[in-house]
Amino acid sequence: MREKVRKLWKLCFNDSPEFIDLYFRLRYNGDVNIAIESGEEVIAALQMLPYPMTFCGQSLPTAYVSGACTHPDYRNRGVMRELLAQAFGKMYHKGQAFTTLIPAEPWLFDYYEKMGYAPAFYYEKRIFSLPDEEAKSAGNPPEADHLYTFNALNTYHEAAYQYFNHQILKRPCCIQHTVNDFRVILADLQLSGGQLFTMANQRNIIALAITYPDKDPSILHVGELLADSPEVEQQLLAHICKETQTGKLDIIIPAADKQTASLLGMARIIHPKAVLQA
Repeated sequence: MREKVRKLWKLCFNDSPEFIDLYFRLRYNGDVNIAIESGEEVIAALQMLPYPMTFCGQSLPTAYVSGACTHPDYRNRGVMRELLAQAFGKMYHKGQAFTTLIPAEPWLFDYYEKMGYAPAFYYEKRIFSLPDEEAKSAGNPPEADHLYTFNALNTYHEAAYQYFNHQILKRPCCIQHTVNDFRVILADLQLSGGQLFTMANQRNIIALAITYPDKDPSILHVGELLADSPEVEQQLLAHICKETQTGKLDIIIPAADKQTASLLGMARIIHPKAVLQA
């Protein structure tokens, strides 16, 4: 089954062979996969990746729908609708309260809405760049280097995970990540050329950022930014700019106001009783 699903994935998505290898090595397994076959061929498949999620002060189990795809020859026949219905049944029996997903294309928001999903996760973007006078002296050690320790990581570090986990647990209605999930993030960073930056005082990590490169070398994407204070956050971002000689950081942050935010992901209730009790 694994190779059949892998073959369908390669047909439907434009991912690199390296990423596909990583996904099927670290994410795919028979327990999370569900598929529909026609003869000997898999014509539709998806994976239900388990994640805990903070909700109303509690942690509820969820299933993130990943890799949902249908063979081109079988599209517009209701195959994915049937597969999702089967998936919802499996999620219910596993006790998963919600299912979540991030549509790959804008038109898919309408499609998944018809399957019971609703907008749930929003994000905002902000830009950080060094003031001109700091950018000119980018080769000089910043004053903060005398007070803090900066590290760039792309392999697992226990203290980095503990800080990451502690910070995202504070967020309401937020997908959480286990140690294994964090290791997958780092493996993806290695593949994409990204890095995890940390900033620590004499005792603990006090800020963390996960960065990904852009085709434009003057831009660096920050997919996660966590800090103990706005001042510490600014210090870390300034260090990243100087360390990577990047002129601009494109930062994604959780939305503070849905009216001005962009929609990222959707959720669907699987276990109404568990959700209502929470």
